[in-house]
This record gives sequence, C-alpha cells and structure tokens, in this order.
Amino acid sequence: MSVLHIVGGGLSGLTAALMAHDQGWREIRLYERTDAVGGVAQSRMAKGHEIRTGTIYFADDRDAQLQLLRRYGLNFEPFENRFGSLSEINGKNHFQSGFGSPVVTVSNGDIALKSGEMTSLQDRFHRYPVQIAQRLTAMARWHLNADPATLDKDVAIPMAMNRVIVADADIDTMKQLKRQDALYDELYGLPRDAWGYTANATAHLPVGGFPRLFDDIRHVLSNLNIAVCDRSLITPKIAHDLMTRGERVYWSANPMPLFPHAGMKAPHLQRADFHVFSLTCRYGLNAPFYIQNFTCEGAIFRLYAYPTATVSIVTLECVRPANEADLRLEAKRLVADTPIADLLTGEVVLEERQPRWLFHTVDTVAALGVLRNHMADRYGAAFVAGGWEQYAKAAKYAALQTALDRIAA
Repeated sequence: MSVLHIVGGGLSGLTAALMAHDQGWREIRLYERTDAVGGVAQSRMAKGHEIRTGTIYFADDRDAQLQLLRRYGLNFEPFENRFGSLSEINGKNHFQSGFGSPVVTVSNGDIALKSGEMTSLQDRFHRYPVQIAQRLTAMARWHLNADPATLDKDVAIPMAMNRVIVADADIDTMKQLKRQDALYDELYGLPRDAWGYTANATAHLPVGGFPRLFDDIRHVLSNLNIAVCDRSLITPKIAHDLMTRGERVYWSANPMPLFPHAGMKAPHLQRADFHVFSLTCRYGLNAPFYIQNFTCEGAIFRLYAYPTATVSIVTLECVRPANEADLRLEAKRLVADTPIADLLTGEVVLEERQPRWLFHTVDTVAALGVLRNHMADRYGAAFVAGGWEQYAKAAKYAALQTALDRIAA
C-alpha cells in the first residue's frame, strides 16, 4: 500500500488512522493544524478542571468506534445514560425522562404526517400537522435565530429535534404507526419504557476524561509508527501533489479550503454564537445527566452536569448572553422536577462565547455533494472525503469504513 495522509486530528481523523492500520496500512501520517488532537471532542482545561461542551460520549458495547478503541488498549467506564427534555405543555413545564427531544400536544388529535420532499428543516417540520410544525418552528428560531427554510433537514439532529413525542396521542396507535411506516418512525418518538427501547441505556466515557483519552491515543499511534504532525497545515495544493505521485489523502478536516482548489465558490456557512458558562456543582447522581430545554424561555438550551477527576461541573449552553445570577436561577428552575433537583452551583470556572459552524444550510449540503463528486472524478480512490455532511458519530464511522474499504479494494 502507498502512504495514507490524514488531514485533521479530530476524533474522526484519529479513528481513521486506527481503522487504516487495521486494514494493513503501515505508512500513515496524520496532520493537525493545532497542537492538540481531538477536535470538538477535546475538553477544555480551566482552573485545573476538565470542561466539556456538547454531550459527547460513546454508546453501549455494540458501538463500533468504542470496540475499535478498546482493541487498541484504550479504557472506558460505563455509566447509566440518564437525560431528559423540558417542554411547555398546557402552560406548565413538563420533564420527559429518557427522551432528549421535544414533547408537544395537539388540541384536535391530528398526528397524520404529510408526504413530500424533505430537503430543508422547514420541509421536515411541514411533514407534521400544522400545530406541531408551528411549535417546532418557534423552537428552532429560538435556538438558532435562523430561518428553517435555509437550513438542511438534518440540522434537526444536533438541535435534538429529529423526533417529537405527542403527549396526548394514544401510545398503542403510535406504536403501530411507527412499526408500519418509516416516516412515522423517523419523526415521532415514544418514552423509552413505552417503546421498550434499551439501546444506549448504558453508555461509556473514557477513564480519566477526554484529555487523557487523546493523550493515550497519541501514545498508541506513536507505538504503531503512525506519525502525528502537530501544527501542520496540509493545503489542497500539497494534497494534489501527494495524490499525483500515487499517495492517498483522507480529508477529515473542514472542506472549505477545497472549494477554490476545485474552481468552485465556497458556500456561505451558518454561524451560531452560543454563550457557555461552566460552574462547579454538587448533585446526588454520580453520573452525567443532561437536560435539553424546548420551552423557548430563558437563555439555556442545554444543561449538562457531569463528574470529572477533580470536581463535578455543570455546563450551561445558552442561546444568548445572560448574567450569572439569572443563569443560576434559570438552572434551578430547569432541574426542579428532574433527578438532579438537588443541584447546587458553585464558582464559575469558565465563561466564553463559542461560535459554532456545524449547522449546515441547504446550499452547503448541495455544494458539498458537488465537491465530493468533483474530487472523486479528478482523483479517484486517491482522495477519501470525510463525513462532512453527517452529524451522528455512528454515521460518520460507517461512511469512513465504506470509504476505506473501497480504496483498500
């Protein structure tokens, strides 16, 4: 096999290096533009504490990525995966345990879905009855302050709005619809206990936290003679030169620099600015717990409490700026009827604005498809595109496995 160059040292790039080694590649070089691998999965350290954003974890023992990392000696510990969502039902906050998406009601009992194309987030919402569609649109605008008609349909995944529970729907009827029709199964949810859903009831986190995980992965790669090149930027021109001499490139990093190289105009990216507060805390559970807020009230859209090697931390991800006192009160209201109602917040460890670019527009997804095809036509199997459009970790892993299988063949 020739040399495989991996552009991007996030979790996908690191996983790609191990998967390629499994397939028999022995000359692998990984390039990361910063001095720390891990990408968005890497935690921040502040005042000696590990600070996480998002709710990144590995699933149950069937998780293919978890299995791969374990095979290379990386250690994970299981935890009871507990979470829930908060929605407004009949003027009151309703906590739904074990379901991280919205709960809605319909006054007329209508749960019939409409057929039709789903390209934009608005298209997705319009498959629902009008009352549900209007509520979801309001939630999306509160969360992102963007027009759902411009956003790709799969933006529902990182917003945790890919399914909804209809609180006043008959459970047996919903079960039957979900079993008989793929669209109902995709767009509607049921409580875990009603549906008998046990996947990911137990999940996994790295022993010692994410900074230790990525240090350990770096050590594993070194032992496998896989070169990790920190602060190294591979330009499209360099990648072109590598491929024209018979070497392979897996582009896991941001694909925007590839557009000018391909003679294409880069699409406009949707930017979302979130304001994130992390505080020390105490609560009764000795495990992570998160709450997604769909009430469209206040500033916090997600509250994530988790133990670390030093103290327990609660991270408040907010759609807009808010002062510390208001956020403490809002956090207390959010947890009031949940398993972490005893949450006590302590000192502020980190406060920052976080710009995020993960919410694809319809135009961005279309442009990425054209770019992917262009690179395949120009370079064939020498170029392997990352899972640029995918949001779910499992989907990214499956796409990578398919691509590596293809070039190995």
